[in-house]
Amino acid sequence: MEWLSKSTKRLLAEMSAGILFYNVILIILAVLLLPRISYPVVPVVLGLIVGAVGAICMLIHMAVTTERVLDSKSESYANKYTVAQGMLRKLVLVAAFLICWK
Repeated sequence: MEWLSKSTKRLLAEMSAGILFYNVILIILAVLLLPRISYPVVPVVLGLIVGAVGAICMLIHMAVTTERVLDSKSESYANKYTVAQGMLRKLVLVAAFLICWK
């Protein structure tokens, strides 16, 4: 079993490129504008990088989950698995937020 179809891989690459492009623009703006208002640049840049990596990881997890439930062809399995994986993503997101907040 292949984890992702060719079209899903392409879509993931395009969406990941969009996330990276958007965050590069934000990092450039942060580097240019934040020193003018005496705001620390490094934490903002690190936050943008961590956020981009997290968004791409969640995107990949959602794609793998979707492909897996489509391959199963079982509605009850798809419902249970999708809900469970969505809750897992939220749990990891909250845990990462709490770890980074300290």
